Amino acid sequence: ATKAAAKERAEYPPVNILFFARLREALGADSLEFADASLPATVAELRKAVIERAATEATDARKLPEFIQAMRDPNVLCAVNRRVAHEEQRIGAGDEIAFYPPVTGG
Repeated sequence: ATKAAAKERAEYPPVNILFFARLREALGADSLEFADASLPATVAELRKAVIERAATEATDARKLPEFIQAMRDPNVLCAVNRRVAHEEQRIGAGDEIAFYPPVTGG
């Protein structure tokens, strides 16, 4: 690794995308990591990027269609910094990002 690459990694730490409930089960992992430089600008763009990335990182290919369907479901929520985010919300380095299904009580 070059000094420039090491400096870039230090300046732009990876962003962790967290998944909960059925999303985590279908992906087979509780998170994916994006290098800050490759982080999409909005929640909607991030959804698409996560689906593309999941195709190569899912631990069980049989569950991949379930994960993709869940990520495309408009009822699956995204939180940025622990607040529900709309699809056009901008995201950036240092944000805590999570996808999760709607929660019901009873």
